[in-house]
Amino acid sequence: MKINENLDYQYIIDRCNTLGSIYGEFDVPEEAGISLKNISHVIKDLRIEYGYLIGDITILNTEKGRFLKDLIDNEIDISFQPRTNSSKIFTFDASPYPYNDYGLMLRDLKIKRIMKKI
Repeated sequence: MKINENLDYQYIIDRCNTLGSIYGEFDVPEEAGISLKNISHVIKDLRIEYGYLIGDITILNTEKGRFLKDLIDNEIDISFQPRTNSSKIFTFDASPYPYNDYGLMLRDLKIKRIMKKI
């Protein structure tokens, strides 16, 4: 996947490490910020290894999380798109829509880590 040199990957890594985790929402939210009603997953241990952005994603037992899990169980490709504020990524949102060059893609339903070349 392409590298978007305009995005600050270190910011999201530092934020994740400082907070211990970051929450993501299902689908593309219409409002800025994280809405508790739309949280579907949590990302922990975000880091760079061998040129890849890697993080552990856990699907939560929330309304949106259960919907996301059902899509995954039915082998629907899920993309985790970076949501940015200016050039800084502040979360990754799950979406069944085709991913762009900078999204994280979940294809293997048994994987625990999502990787992105940077």
